[in-house]
Amino acid sequence: MTITYNSDVASSTFIGFTKLCLRWKGSIWKSVWRELAVWCLAYGLLSSVYRFYLTDPQRVIFEDIAAFCNRYSDYIPLTFMLGFFVTIVVGRWWEVFNQIGWIDNPALSIAVHVQGSNQHTRILRRNCIRYLVLTQAMIFRDVCAPVRRRFPTEDTLVAAGFMSENEKKVLDGIVSPHQKYWIPMHWAMALLKQAAEDGHIANDWCLVDVLDRLREFRTSLGSLLCYDWVPVPMAYTQVVHLAVRTYFFISLMGRQYIFTDKRDLTVESPIDLYVPILTIIQFVFFVGWMKVAEALLNPLGDDDDDFECNYILDRNLQLGFTLVDDACSVIPTQEKDTFWDDTFPEPLYSAATAALPMNPLVGSAIDISVPRKADSVMVPRREASSYDQDDGSSFRTDRDDGSRSSIRLPIGRVLNRNSSERGSSQMGDIIKRRFMRIGMNKMPNGATLESGDDSKTHSPVNLSRKSSNSSVVKDINASLPNITADCTEVDEHKLHHNVDVLPPIEEKDENAMSVKRHE
Repeated sequence: MTITYNSDVASSTFIGFTKLCLRWKGSIWKSVWRELAVWCLAYGLLSSVYRFYLTDPQRVIFEDIAAFCNRYSDYIPLTFMLGFFVTIVVGRWWEVFNQIGWIDNPALSIAVHVQGSNQHTRILRRNCIRYLVLTQAMIFRDVCAPVRRRFPTEDTLVAAGFMSENEKKVLDGIVSPHQKYWIPMHWAMALLKQAAEDGHIANDWCLVDVLDRLREFRTSLGSLLCYDWVPVPMAYTQVVHLAVRTYFFISLMGRQYIFTDKRDLTVESPIDLYVPILTIIQFVFFVGWMKVAEALLNPLGDDDDDFECNYILDRNLQLGFTLVDDACSVIPTQEKDTFWDDTFPEPLYSAATAALPMNPLVGSAIDISVPRKADSVMVPRREASSYDQDDGSSFRTDRDDGSRSSIRLPIGRVLNRNSSERGSSQMGDIIKRRFMRIGMNKMPNGATLESGDDSKTHSPVNLSRKSSNSSVVKDINASLPNITADCTEVDEHKLHHNVDVLPPIEEKDENAMSVKRHE
Protein backbone atom coordinates (compact mmCIF):
# COMPACT_ATOMS: atom_id res chain seq x y z
CA MET A 1 0.00 0.00 0.00
CA THR A 2 1.04 3.61 -0.38
CA ILE A 3 1.44 5.89 2.65
CA THR A 4 0.30 9.42 1.80
CA TYR A 5 1.43 12.34 3.94
CA ASN A 6 1.49 15.29 1.51
CA SER A 7 -1.29 17.11 3.36
CA ASP A 8 0.76 17.00 6.57
CA VAL A 9 3.67 18.85 4.92
CA ALA A 10 1.63 21.32 2.87
CA SER A 11 3.52 24.07 4.72
CA SER A 12 7.07 23.68 5.99
CA THR A 13 6.46 24.21 9.69
CA PHE A 14 8.34 22.66 12.59
CA ILE A 15 5.17 21.28 14.14
CA GLY A 16 4.08 19.68 10.86
CA PHE A 17 7.33 17.82 10.35
CA THR A 18 7.48 16.86 14.03
CA LYS A 19 4.06 15.23 13.73
CA LEU A 20 5.30 13.48 10.60
CA CYS A 21 8.26 12.02 12.51
CA LEU A 22 5.91 10.64 15.16
CA ARG A 23 3.83 8.61 12.73
CA TRP A 24 4.25 4.85 12.86
CA LYS A 25 2.90 3.33 9.64
CA GLY A 26 5.55 3.43 6.97
CA SER A 27 7.98 5.20 9.31
CA ILE A 28 11.64 4.60 10.05
CA TRP A 29 10.74 3.43 13.56
CA LYS A 30 8.63 0.60 12.19
CA SER A 31 11.47 -0.39 9.88
CA VAL A 32 14.35 -0.56 12.37
CA TRP A 33 12.85 -1.35 15.78
CA ARG A 34 13.42 -5.11 15.58
CA GLU A 35 17.08 -4.85 14.56
CA LEU A 36 17.64 -2.05 17.08
CA ALA A 37 16.15 -4.10 19.91
CA VAL A 38 18.36 -7.09 19.10
CA TRP A 39 21.46 -4.88 18.87
CA CYS A 40 20.77 -3.13 22.19
CA LEU A 41 20.18 -6.48 23.91
CA ALA A 42 23.49 -7.86 22.60
CA TYR A 43 25.32 -4.69 23.60
CA GLY A 44 23.89 -4.87 27.14
CA LEU A 45 24.94 -8.50 27.54
CA LEU A 46 28.53 -7.81 26.48
CA SER A 47 28.71 -4.77 28.74
CA SER A 48 27.41 -6.78 31.73
CA VAL A 49 29.91 -9.56 31.13
CA TYR A 50 32.77 -7.05 30.97
CA ARG A 51 31.72 -5.20 34.08
CA PHE A 52 30.76 -8.06 36.40
CA TYR A 53 31.99 -11.47 35.25
CA LEU A 54 35.48 -11.11 33.72
CA THR A 55 38.73 -11.39 35.66
CA ASP A 56 41.52 -8.85 35.21
CA PRO A 57 43.43 -10.86 32.55
CA GLN A 58 40.17 -11.47 30.70
CA ARG A 59 39.33 -7.78 30.84
CA VAL A 60 42.67 -6.97 29.23
CA ILE A 61 41.80 -9.24 26.31
CA PHE A 62 38.31 -7.71 26.12
CA GLU A 63 39.77 -4.18 26.05
CA ASP A 64 42.24 -5.07 23.31
CA ILE A 65 39.45 -6.48 21.16
CA ALA A 66 37.32 -3.37 21.79
CA ALA A 67 40.22 -1.07 20.85
CA PHE A 68 40.89 -3.08 17.68
CA CYS A 69 37.23 -2.99 16.59
CA ASN A 70 36.91 0.71 17.29
CA ARG A 71 40.04 1.56 15.34
CA TYR A 72 39.38 -0.44 12.17
CA SER A 73 35.58 -0.17 11.89
CA ASP A 74 35.93 2.96 9.76
CA TYR A 75 37.57 0.88 7.03
CA ILE A 76 34.08 -0.03 5.81
CA PRO A 77 32.98 2.75 3.36
CA LEU A 78 29.43 2.68 4.64
CA THR A 79 28.30 6.13 3.48
CA PHE A 80 29.56 5.71 -0.08
CA MET A 81 28.10 2.24 -0.53
CA LEU A 82 24.70 3.15 0.89
CA GLY A 83 24.47 6.42 -1.04
CA PHE A 84 25.23 4.80 -4.38
CA PHE A 85 22.87 1.89 -3.71
CA VAL A 86 19.97 4.11 -2.66
CA THR A 87 20.45 6.33 -5.74
CA ILE A 88 20.17 3.32 -8.05
CA VAL A 89 17.17 1.87 -6.25
CA VAL A 90 15.20 5.14 -6.09
CA GLY A 91 15.76 5.78 -9.82
CA ARG A 92 14.62 2.26 -10.62
CA TRP A 93 11.59 2.62 -8.33
CA TRP A 94 10.42 5.75 -10.15
CA GLU A 95 10.90 4.17 -13.57
CA VAL A 96 8.80 1.18 -12.52
CA PHE A 97 6.00 3.53 -11.47
CA ASN A 98 6.16 5.33 -14.83
CA GLN A 99 5.70 1.98 -16.62
CA ILE A 100 2.79 0.79 -14.47
CA GLY A 101 0.23 1.38 -17.26
CA TRP A 102 -2.70 3.84 -17.26
CA ILE A 103 -5.81 3.38 -19.38
CA ASP A 104 -6.61 7.08 -19.79
CA ASN A 105 -4.94 7.82 -23.14
CA PRO A 106 -6.05 4.61 -24.91
CA ALA A 107 -9.61 5.04 -23.63
CA LEU A 108 -9.80 8.68 -24.73
CA SER A 109 -8.48 7.81 -28.18
CA ILE A 110 -10.96 4.94 -28.59
CA ALA A 111 -13.88 7.11 -27.40
CA VAL A 112 -13.05 9.85 -29.92
CA HIS A 113 -12.13 7.81 -33.01
CA VAL A 114 -14.54 4.85 -32.81
CA GLN A 115 -17.88 6.45 -33.65
CA GLY A 116 -21.31 4.88 -33.31
CA SER A 117 -24.07 4.53 -30.75
CA ASN A 118 -25.52 1.15 -31.65
CA GLN A 119 -25.02 -1.92 -29.51
CA HIS A 120 -22.36 -3.47 -31.75
CA THR A 121 -20.15 -0.39 -31.56
CA ARG A 122 -20.60 -0.12 -27.80
CA ILE A 123 -19.59 -3.75 -27.36
CA LEU A 124 -16.55 -3.17 -29.56
CA ARG A 125 -15.37 -0.18 -27.53
CA ARG A 126 -15.94 -1.83 -24.16
CA ASN A 127 -14.21 -5.04 -25.21
CA CYS A 128 -11.17 -3.10 -26.37
CA ILE A 129 -10.85 -1.58 -22.90
CA ARG A 130 -11.43 -4.93 -21.21
CA TYR A 131 -8.74 -6.60 -23.32
CA LEU A 132 -6.23 -3.89 -22.36
CA VAL A 133 -6.98 -4.34 -18.67
CA LEU A 134 -6.89 -8.13 -19.09
CA THR A 135 -3.37 -7.84 -20.51
CA GLN A 136 -2.38 -5.73 -17.52
CA ALA A 137 -3.95 -8.20 -15.07
CA MET A 138 -2.13 -11.15 -16.66
CA ILE A 139 1.20 -9.34 -16.32
CA PHE A 140 0.49 -8.16 -12.77
CA ARG A 141 -0.28 -11.77 -11.76
CA ASP A 142 3.31 -12.69 -12.63
CA VAL A 143 5.16 -9.71 -11.14
CA CYS A 144 3.06 -8.57 -8.17
CA ALA A 145 2.48 -10.76 -5.11
CA PRO A 146 -0.83 -9.13 -3.97
CA VAL A 147 -2.34 -9.52 -7.45
CA ARG A 148 -1.14 -13.12 -7.59
CA ARG A 149 -2.96 -13.86 -4.37
CA ARG A 150 -6.07 -12.15 -5.73
CA PHE A 151 -6.00 -14.12 -9.01
CA PRO A 152 -4.22 -17.41 -8.25
CA THR A 153 -5.50 -19.02 -11.50
CA GLU A 154 -6.86 -17.89 -14.84
CA ASP A 155 -10.28 -19.14 -13.82
CA THR A 156 -10.35 -16.41 -11.19
CA LEU A 157 -9.88 -13.85 -13.97
CA VAL A 158 -13.02 -15.26 -15.58
CA ALA A 159 -14.88 -15.16 -12.26
CA ALA A 160 -13.78 -11.54 -11.69
CA GLY A 161 -15.15 -10.48 -15.09
CA PHE A 162 -11.87 -9.65 -16.84
CA MET A 163 -12.33 -12.54 -19.30
CA SER A 164 -15.26 -14.60 -20.57
CA GLU A 165 -15.46 -18.37 -20.78
CA ASN A 166 -15.31 -18.29 -24.57
CA GLU A 167 -12.24 -16.05 -24.50
CA LYS A 168 -10.51 -18.41 -22.08
CA LYS A 169 -11.11 -21.31 -24.44
CA VAL A 170 -9.58 -19.37 -27.31
CA LEU A 171 -6.67 -18.38 -25.07
CA ASP A 172 -6.08 -21.97 -23.99
CA GLY A 173 -6.29 -23.18 -27.60
CA ILE A 174 -3.30 -21.07 -28.66
CA VAL A 175 -0.14 -23.09 -28.13
CA SER A 176 2.93 -21.04 -27.22
CA PRO A 177 6.11 -21.86 -25.28
CA HIS A 178 5.99 -18.36 -23.78
CA GLN A 179 3.51 -16.39 -21.78
CA LYS A 180 0.41 -15.27 -23.71
CA TYR A 181 0.32 -11.63 -22.64
CA TRP A 182 0.16 -10.51 -26.26
CA ILE A 183 -3.09 -12.31 -27.15
CA PRO A 184 -5.62 -9.89 -25.56
CA MET A 185 -3.70 -6.95 -27.04
CA HIS A 186 -3.94 -8.60 -30.46
CA TRP A 187 -7.68 -8.98 -29.98
CA ALA A 188 -8.04 -5.26 -29.23
CA MET A 189 -6.05 -4.20 -32.29
CA ALA A 190 -8.01 -6.59 -34.52
CA LEU A 191 -11.28 -5.12 -33.25
CA LEU A 192 -10.10 -1.61 -34.10
CA LYS A 193 -9.12 -2.72 -37.60
CA GLN A 194 -12.58 -4.26 -38.01
CA ALA A 195 -14.17 -1.00 -36.84
CA ALA A 196 -12.20 0.90 -39.49
CA GLU A 197 -13.36 -1.52 -42.19
CA ASP A 198 -16.97 -1.10 -41.03
CA GLY A 199 -16.69 2.69 -41.27
CA HIS A 200 -16.74 3.44 -37.54
CA ILE A 201 -13.30 5.09 -37.76
CA ALA A 202 -13.14 8.11 -40.06
CA ASN A 203 -9.84 7.47 -41.84
CA ASP A 204 -6.52 5.68 -41.64
CA TRP A 205 -4.91 8.51 -39.69
CA CYS A 206 -7.41 8.04 -36.88
CA LEU A 207 -6.77 4.31 -36.91
CA VAL A 208 -3.01 4.84 -36.68
CA ASP A 209 -3.47 7.23 -33.77
CA VAL A 210 -5.58 4.87 -31.70
CA LEU A 211 -3.24 1.95 -32.46
CA ASP A 212 -0.31 4.08 -31.28
CA ARG A 213 -2.04 4.58 -27.94
CA LEU A 214 -2.48 0.82 -27.57
CA ARG A 215 1.14 0.20 -28.53
CA GLU A 216 2.34 2.69 -25.92
CA PHE A 217 0.26 0.91 -23.27
CA ARG A 218 1.71 -2.46 -24.26
CA THR A 219 5.27 -1.05 -24.31
CA SER A 220 4.89 0.23 -20.76
CA LEU A 221 3.75 -3.17 -19.54
CA GLY A 222 6.62 -4.82 -21.42
CA SER A 223 9.10 -2.53 -19.68
CA LEU A 224 7.52 -3.46 -16.35
CA LEU A 225 8.16 -7.12 -17.15
CA CYS A 226 11.79 -6.36 -17.98
CA TYR A 227 12.31 -4.53 -14.67
CA ASP A 228 10.96 -7.58 -12.86
CA TRP A 229 13.10 -9.91 -14.97
CA VAL A 230 16.41 -8.04 -14.51
CA PRO A 231 16.75 -6.70 -10.94
CA VAL A 232 19.65 -4.84 -9.36
CA PRO A 233 22.67 -7.19 -9.38
CA MET A 234 22.35 -9.51 -6.41
CA ALA A 235 26.03 -9.20 -5.48
CA TYR A 236 25.69 -5.47 -4.92
CA THR A 237 22.58 -5.97 -2.81
CA GLN A 238 24.44 -8.55 -0.74
CA VAL A 239 27.45 -6.26 -0.30
CA VAL A 240 25.33 -3.42 1.06
CA HIS A 241 23.30 -5.72 3.30
CA LEU A 242 26.42 -7.35 4.78
CA ALA A 243 28.35 -4.08 5.07
CA VAL A 244 25.72 -2.37 7.22
CA ARG A 245 25.16 -5.32 9.50
CA THR A 246 28.86 -6.13 9.79
CA TYR A 247 29.62 -2.55 10.74
CA PHE A 248 27.19 -2.57 13.64
CA PHE A 249 28.22 -6.09 14.66
CA ILE A 250 31.78 -4.76 15.04
CA SER A 251 30.35 -1.76 16.92
CA LEU A 252 29.06 -4.10 19.63
CA MET A 253 32.65 -4.39 20.80
CA GLY A 254 34.13 -1.16 19.44
CA ARG A 255 31.63 1.10 21.20
CA GLN A 256 31.92 -0.54 24.64
CA TYR A 257 32.84 1.65 27.61
CA ILE A 258 36.35 0.80 28.86
CA PHE A 259 37.18 1.93 32.41
CA THR A 260 40.90 1.33 32.83
CA ASP A 261 43.43 3.77 34.22
CA LYS A 262 46.52 1.61 33.78
CA ARG A 263 46.51 1.42 29.98
CA ASP A 264 46.40 4.08 27.29
CA LEU A 265 43.60 3.01 24.94
CA THR A 266 41.95 5.16 22.29
CA VAL A 267 38.62 3.48 22.93
CA GLU A 268 38.44 4.81 26.47
CA SER A 269 35.44 7.11 27.01
CA PRO A 270 35.44 10.03 29.48
CA ILE A 271 31.80 9.33 30.44
CA ASP A 272 30.44 6.01 31.59
CA LEU A 273 27.21 5.63 29.61
CA TYR A 274 25.34 2.40 30.14
CA VAL A 275 23.25 3.21 27.04
CA PRO A 276 25.28 4.14 23.88
CA ILE A 277 23.05 7.02 22.78
CA LEU A 278 25.13 8.26 19.84
CA THR A 279 25.65 4.75 18.48
CA ILE A 280 21.90 4.12 18.66
CA ILE A 281 21.28 7.33 16.69
CA GLN A 282 23.82 6.20 14.10
CA PHE A 283 22.15 2.79 13.96
CA VAL A 284 18.73 4.35 13.30
CA PHE A 285 20.07 6.54 10.48
CA PHE A 286 22.16 3.98 8.62
CA VAL A 287 19.87 0.98 9.06
CA GLY A 288 16.85 3.15 8.28
CA TRP A 289 18.61 4.35 5.13
CA MET A 290 19.23 0.75 4.12
CA LYS A 291 15.62 -0.23 4.93
CA VAL A 292 14.36 2.46 2.53
CA ALA A 293 16.39 0.93 -0.28
CA GLU A 294 15.25 -2.59 0.61
CA ALA A 295 11.60 -1.53 0.55
CA LEU A 296 11.95 0.22 -2.82
CA LEU A 297 13.95 -2.57 -4.41
CA ASN A 298 10.69 -4.32 -5.39
CA PRO A 299 7.81 -1.80 -5.31
CA LEU A 300 5.30 -4.46 -6.43
CA GLY A 301 5.29 -6.33 -3.11
CA ASP A 302 3.62 -6.06 0.27
CA ASP A 303 5.60 -3.26 1.91
CA ASP A 304 3.92 -0.12 3.20
CA ASP A 305 5.23 2.00 0.30
CA ASP A 306 4.62 -0.49 -2.52
CA PHE A 307 2.29 0.33 -5.38
CA GLU A 308 -1.42 -0.37 -5.19
CA CYS A 309 -1.59 -2.70 -8.19
CA ASN A 310 -5.02 -4.12 -7.35
CA TYR A 311 -6.43 -0.62 -7.13
CA ILE A 312 -4.83 0.28 -10.47
CA LEU A 313 -6.55 -2.68 -12.15
CA ASP A 314 -9.95 -1.74 -10.74
CA ARG A 315 -9.47 1.93 -11.54
CA ASN A 316 -8.41 1.26 -15.15
CA LEU A 317 -11.41 -0.98 -15.80
CA GLN A 318 -13.93 1.42 -14.27
CA LEU A 319 -12.50 4.56 -15.84
CA GLY A 320 -12.08 2.91 -19.23
CA PHE A 321 -15.70 1.77 -19.37
CA THR A 322 -16.88 5.23 -18.33
CA LEU A 323 -14.86 6.96 -21.04
CA VAL A 324 -15.82 4.72 -23.96
CA ASP A 325 -19.46 4.13 -22.99
CA ASP A 326 -21.17 6.53 -20.60
CA ALA A 327 -19.19 9.64 -21.57
CA CYS A 328 -18.63 8.77 -25.24
CA SER A 329 -19.89 11.54 -27.57
CA VAL A 330 -21.58 13.30 -24.66
CA ILE A 331 -20.76 16.94 -25.31
CA PRO A 332 -22.48 19.80 -23.46
CA THR A 333 -24.43 22.46 -25.34
CA GLN A 334 -22.05 25.14 -26.56
CA GLU A 335 -22.63 28.66 -25.27
CA LYS A 336 -20.70 31.84 -24.55
CA ASP A 337 -18.37 31.66 -21.59
CA THR A 338 -18.55 34.00 -18.59
CA PHE A 339 -15.62 36.10 -19.83
CA TRP A 340 -16.99 36.64 -23.34
CA ASP A 341 -16.95 40.44 -23.15
CA ASP A 342 -13.79 40.76 -21.04
CA THR A 343 -10.53 41.58 -22.79
CA PHE A 344 -8.53 40.55 -19.75
CA PRO A 345 -10.61 38.04 -17.75
CA GLU A 346 -10.15 38.04 -13.98
CA PRO A 347 -11.28 34.78 -12.36
CA LEU A 348 -12.66 35.04 -8.83
CA TYR A 349 -10.97 33.87 -5.63
CA SER A 350 -12.37 32.72 -2.34
CA ALA A 351 -12.39 35.25 0.50
CA ALA A 352 -9.53 33.41 2.23
CA THR A 353 -7.23 33.52 -0.82
CA ALA A 354 -8.16 36.85 -2.42
CA ALA A 355 -5.60 38.85 -0.41
CA LEU A 356 -2.70 36.43 -0.74
CA PRO A 357 0.35 37.86 -2.54
CA MET A 358 1.16 36.58 -6.00
CA ASN A 359 4.53 36.35 -7.73
CA PRO A 360 3.90 36.89 -11.46
CA LEU A 361 6.05 35.59 -14.28
CA VAL A 362 8.58 38.37 -15.01
CA GLY A 363 12.20 38.36 -16.07
CA SER A 364 14.87 38.41 -13.39
CA ALA A 365 16.62 41.41 -14.98
CA ILE A 366 13.55 43.62 -15.11
CA ASP A 367 14.40 45.40 -11.84
CA ILE A 368 17.98 46.29 -12.77
CA SER A 369 18.36 50.08 -12.83
CA VAL A 370 19.84 51.36 -16.08
CA PRO A 371 20.26 55.02 -17.23
CA ARG A 372 17.34 56.25 -19.30
CA LYS A 373 18.67 59.39 -20.94
CA ALA A 374 16.79 61.03 -23.76
CA ASP A 375 20.03 61.92 -25.54
CA SER A 376 21.39 58.37 -25.60
CA VAL A 377 23.25 57.77 -28.82
CA MET A 378 23.28 54.37 -30.50
CA VAL A 379 26.41 53.68 -32.52
CA PRO A 380 27.43 50.72 -34.68
CA ARG A 381 29.68 48.09 -33.20
CA ARG A 382 33.39 48.59 -33.86
CA GLU A 383 35.37 45.52 -34.78
CA ALA A 384 38.54 44.98 -32.79
CA SER A 385 40.17 43.37 -35.83
CA SER A 386 39.62 43.26 -39.57
CA TYR A 387 39.93 39.50 -39.46
CA ASP A 388 36.79 37.47 -40.03
CA GLN A 389 38.03 34.74 -37.68
CA ASP A 390 40.18 34.72 -34.57
CA ASP A 391 42.78 32.47 -36.18
CA GLY A 392 43.62 35.09 -38.82
CA SER A 393 42.82 32.76 -41.65
CA SER A 394 40.95 35.44 -43.68
CA PHE A 395 40.74 39.21 -44.06
CA ARG A 396 38.77 41.72 -46.11
CA THR A 397 39.69 44.23 -48.77
CA ASP A 398 37.94 46.77 -50.98
CA ARG A 399 37.51 46.44 -54.72
CA ASP A 400 37.90 49.33 -57.10
CA ASP A 401 34.10 49.64 -57.39
CA GLY A 402 33.69 50.08 -53.65
CA SER A 403 32.40 46.57 -52.96
CA ARG A 404 33.88 44.32 -50.32
CA SER A 405 35.72 41.08 -50.98
CA SER A 406 37.27 38.51 -48.70
CA ILE A 407 40.44 36.45 -48.99
CA ARG A 408 40.71 33.30 -46.97
CA LEU A 409 44.18 31.97 -46.25
CA PRO A 410 44.99 28.32 -45.59
CA ILE A 411 44.57 27.22 -41.98
CA GLY A 412 47.72 27.85 -39.98
CA ARG A 413 49.29 30.41 -42.38
CA VAL A 414 49.56 33.57 -40.32
CA LEU A 415 51.91 36.45 -41.06
CA ASN A 416 54.01 37.78 -38.23
CA ARG A 417 56.85 40.23 -37.93
CA ASN A 418 59.59 37.60 -37.75
CA SER A 419 58.51 35.39 -40.67
CA SER A 420 61.31 34.32 -42.94
CA GLU A 421 61.77 35.96 -46.32
CA ARG A 422 60.96 32.73 -48.04
CA GLY A 423 57.66 32.41 -46.19
CA SER A 424 56.77 36.06 -46.97
CA SER A 425 57.41 35.51 -50.64
CA GLN A 426 55.19 32.45 -50.74
CA MET A 427 52.43 34.32 -48.89
CA GLY A 428 52.54 36.93 -51.61
CA ASP A 429 52.10 34.20 -54.19
CA ILE A 430 49.13 32.80 -52.26
CA ILE A 431 47.42 36.22 -52.06
CA LYS A 432 48.00 36.84 -55.76
CA ARG A 433 46.45 33.51 -56.75
CA ARG A 434 43.44 34.14 -54.48
CA PHE A 435 42.79 37.53 -56.10
CA MET A 436 43.01 36.05 -59.56
CA ARG A 437 40.44 33.40 -58.56
CA ILE A 438 37.89 35.99 -57.47
CA GLY A 439 38.34 37.95 -60.68
CA MET A 440 40.49 40.87 -59.51
CA ASN A 441 43.08 40.71 -62.33
CA LYS A 442 43.64 44.46 -62.33
CA MET A 443 45.61 45.26 -59.21
CA PRO A 444 46.83 48.69 -58.08
CA ASN A 445 50.43 49.42 -57.29
CA GLY A 446 51.95 50.04 -53.88
CA ALA A 447 50.25 47.13 -52.13
CA THR A 448 51.54 46.45 -48.65
CA LEU A 449 50.72 44.02 -45.87
CA GLU A 450 50.84 45.39 -42.34
CA SER A 451 51.63 43.31 -39.26
CA GLY A 452 50.51 44.39 -35.76
CA ASP A 453 52.19 43.79 -32.43
CA ASP A 454 51.20 44.31 -28.80
CA SER A 455 51.67 48.09 -29.08
CA LYS A 456 48.95 48.33 -31.77
CA THR A 457 51.45 49.88 -34.25
CA HIS A 458 51.69 48.74 -37.83
CA SER A 459 54.74 48.40 -40.04
CA PRO A 460 54.92 47.15 -43.61
CA VAL A 461 56.10 43.63 -44.23
CA ASN A 462 58.29 43.32 -47.28
CA LEU A 463 57.14 40.43 -49.41
CA SER A 464 60.12 40.52 -51.73
CA ARG A 465 62.86 37.91 -51.58
CA LYS A 466 66.50 38.96 -51.42
CA SER A 467 67.87 36.62 -53.99
CA SER A 468 69.56 36.76 -57.35
CA ASN A 469 66.23 36.23 -59.08
CA SER A 470 64.14 38.78 -57.10
CA SER A 471 62.83 40.73 -60.08
CA VAL A 472 59.95 38.29 -60.55
CA VAL A 473 58.92 38.70 -56.91
CA LYS A 474 59.03 42.49 -57.22
CA ASP A 475 56.65 42.28 -60.18
CA ILE A 476 54.30 40.26 -58.02
CA ASN A 477 54.50 42.81 -55.20
CA ALA A 478 53.77 45.61 -57.65
CA SER A 479 50.61 43.82 -58.85
CA LEU A 480 49.17 43.16 -55.39
CA PRO A 481 45.95 44.94 -54.33
CA ASN A 482 45.85 47.52 -51.59
CA ILE A 483 45.34 45.15 -48.63
CA THR A 484 45.75 45.92 -44.97
CA ALA A 485 45.86 42.86 -42.70
CA ASP A 486 45.40 43.90 -39.14
CA CYS A 487 47.14 41.13 -37.19
CA THR A 488 46.51 42.47 -33.73
CA GLU A 489 44.43 39.35 -32.96
CA VAL A 490 47.24 36.91 -33.84
CA ASP A 491 48.05 34.58 -31.02
CA GLU A 492 50.29 36.41 -28.56
CA HIS A 493 52.03 33.17 -27.71
CA LYS A 494 53.18 32.82 -31.32
CA LEU A 495 54.29 36.45 -31.52
CA HIS A 496 56.30 36.41 -28.30
CA HIS A 497 58.06 33.17 -29.17
CA ASN A 498 58.67 34.16 -32.81
CA VAL A 499 56.98 31.01 -34.07
CA ASP A 500 56.55 30.88 -37.81
CA VAL A 501 53.36 28.87 -38.35
CA LEU A 502 53.79 28.75 -42.14
CA PRO A 503 54.24 25.18 -43.39
CA PRO A 504 57.71 24.23 -44.60
CA ILE A 505 58.46 25.36 -48.17
CA GLU A 506 59.83 22.87 -50.60
CA GLU A 507 62.98 24.05 -52.34
CA LYS A 508 62.30 24.47 -56.05
CA ASP A 509 64.25 25.91 -58.93
CA GLU A 510 63.82 29.67 -59.06
CA ASN A 511 63.92 29.82 -62.89
CA ALA A 512 61.21 27.16 -63.18
CA MET A 513 59.00 29.05 -60.71
CA SER A 514 59.50 32.33 -62.63
CA VAL A 515 58.55 30.74 -65.94
CA LYS A 516 55.46 29.22 -64.36
CA ARG A 517 54.36 32.53 -62.87
CA HIS A 518 54.80 34.35 -66.24
CA GLU A 519 52.74 31.67 -67.90
